[in-house]
Amino acid sequence: MTSWRAKRSQATIDFLTSYGIVIVVVAITVALIFELGVFSPQFAPTYCNAAPSFSCSAFIMASNGTFTFLLSQSIGSSIRITAIGCSSEINGTGVGPRYGNVQMIGASNYYPTSFTPGTALFSNMPKQFSVYCYDAPGSSPASGSLGSTFTGYVWLNYTYSGLPSTYRTNQQVISFSTTYT
Repeated sequence: MTSWRAKRSQATIDFLTSYGIVIVVVAITVALIFELGVFSPQFAPTYCNAAPSFSCSAFIMASNGTFTFLLSQSIGSSIRITAIGCSSEINGTGVGPRYGNVQMIGASNYYPTSFTPGTALFSNMPKQFSVYCYDAPGSSPASGSLGSTFTGYVWLNYTYSGLPSTYRTNQQVISFSTTYT
């Protein structure tokens, strides 16, 4: 015959064992989730949305603030790009960058690679561009640690080929979000 103390002790051991197993399983699950990087900022959504008649693809943001992307257009004729600007915010008037190349000029210090004002972009023929992006007043491009997110906008000044009187200034052609690589 088993005493009531033995039954109570057995119930206590069963209770502690079952809760102990649950705690170990939860701890292993949480460790596995963090190890897999589920909560990592690298899983932040990335996108490159282009304005009508433009297409953005194959984009990357370097840790030194260089945004490189493939741009194509389907306006129907070639365009000549005279300036590019990239900023994390739109200016107060809503028609240009708040930081960086705010005057939308073809100055070479805004372009990390050889961009020549007047570069032709032919219809449905993608071309790679690189531009420094800015996220604060001053002359330094945005910088970020590996995996952190940058959200911004790209503007173009361009003319239509064959129509010198048709000039588009400060046209926002891309909005994007990506992680620094």
